[in-house]
Amino acid sequence: MHKFNCLFCVKSINVIAVIIIAITITMAQGSAIWDGTTDVSWYNASQAEFTIATAEQLAGLASLVNNGTNDFEGKTIILKNNLYLDNRNWTPIGGNIGFLGIFEGNNYSISDLFISSKQEYVGLFGHVDYGGQIKNLIVNVTEIITTSDEGVAGGLVGLYGSTKSIANCGVIIKEKIHSTLYSGGLVGLSNIEMTINNAYVIGNVSSSNFSYSAHSGGLVGWGNSITINNSYATGNVSAFCGGDLDEEPYSFAGGLVGGGDIMVTVNNSYTISNISASSTEVALSGGIAGFAGGQGITSNSYASGTVTATGLEAGAGGIFGNVNDSRTNISVFYNSQGANQATGGGESIGILAKNSEQLKAQNTFLNWDFIDIWGINSEINNGYPYLRVIGDNPVVSISNAQRSDSRCGIRFTNNVVSKQAEINIILPNNEKTAEMKTVIYDNIGNVVFTSVKRGDKAVWDLTNNTGRKVANGTYLLVVEVKGVSGRSYMYSAKLGVSGW
Repeated sequence: MHKFNCLFCVKSINVIAVIIIAITITMAQGSAIWDGTTDVSWYNASQAEFTIATAEQLAGLASLVNNGTNDFEGKTIILKNNLYLDNRNWTPIGGNIGFLGIFEGNNYSISDLFISSKQEYVGLFGHVDYGGQIKNLIVNVTEIITTSDEGVAGGLVGLYGSTKSIANCGVIIKEKIHSTLYSGGLVGLSNIEMTINNAYVIGNVSSSNFSYSAHSGGLVGWGNSITINNSYATGNVSAFCGGDLDEEPYSFAGGLVGGGDIMVTVNNSYTISNISASSTEVALSGGIAGFAGGQGITSNSYASGTVTATGLEAGAGGIFGNVNDSRTNISVFYNSQGANQATGGGESIGILAKNSEQLKAQNTFLNWDFIDIWGINSEINNGYPYLRVIGDNPVVSISNAQRSDSRCGIRFTNNVVSKQAEINIILPNNEKTAEMKTVIYDNIGNVVFTSVKRGDKAVWDLTNNTGRKVANGTYLLVVEVKGVSGRSYMYSAKLGVSGW
């Protein structure tokens, strides 16, 4: 039999059993649904590290930052549970005062995020300032709207003012993220050199006003200097500005970035989005960025979808709405069925037009890494290349698995079985399952069952890998699932066997 060797390479069966028990206890805690109150009982000013396991404690973090008690500079917040904000109107963490700590999402999710506000900076975090960081977190957004005259909205954070990277984060939007000025699926506005690694956004992003500017991006609305690695965005992105001509109104919309004025660098990334910019004067729309000023490099990336711009001075391109002539493009592709030119203005060397069929063929993408970074499968991402580095991460530890709860994860026909176990999966936002890998462990860490299936269902006949019936007891299931978007999920749950 295979040994349970994915947890810290533990060799002792007794230690393994203790670890499994610890995981089981954690799973029993379940999810945390917000009741609208705040809890700061976890806070001690002398500590450098804090654990948050309930939505009330998360609301307490917002309260502590926003009222000036602590900006958490040099401190770390660790999430220990999937949280549900129950679509109550959320007050963002940080506003006039920024959050300066490290928020370690620990591969958990925060769901049912709803914001309708007149606050300037909105998102799960309103403002993260210098030294702050968000990583390893999934946010499921119902809707985010700010009606502030200078509104900045992002699914993860409104204003990001830190040079520390945003890493391994995802935002899934059910309705939309909308602001009056800057909107981004991940970040509304960055006012400093910013790096995004291994991130994704699924959903619609928009901005609109009747003043002087509007900017929308699938990942980032606007930034000074932006580097994006191994990331993607899908959905509809739009920006509209209907200001008077004497105000010189302009709108920028981009599949990844609305606009960046110093540097926009994009590596191993893609967008499948419909992009539109409209203005009474200047409108720029691009598959990757509406406007990319200064220098920068785009490499091994593609954009697919329709790109349009409407205005007195309009520029629409499959990759850029307008771009500085000094930038470099290496192996960059756009869908010729959605845009009739690579850029609406500026240098286009290194950018190639391909139709949808060609963009679904691996041989189009010469010298791309289809072993560790990219994948291509007709049943995933509608056949377009997807990021294996995000959606196909190897299972390093069972402790990385999200605990199945009342909304997502593993479902059994019966939790205790005597003949066979039917195992089903429900993904966030009802995403369809392309493939699921199921591994079942006994109480001493032996692998007794493995299965790789297409679809969202597996059946275990209660035999081990040698074909013998397993003993009565409790078994640990870990299911790794690949959704049709290319995103991977991992869940764990307990199953009882009884009745032999």
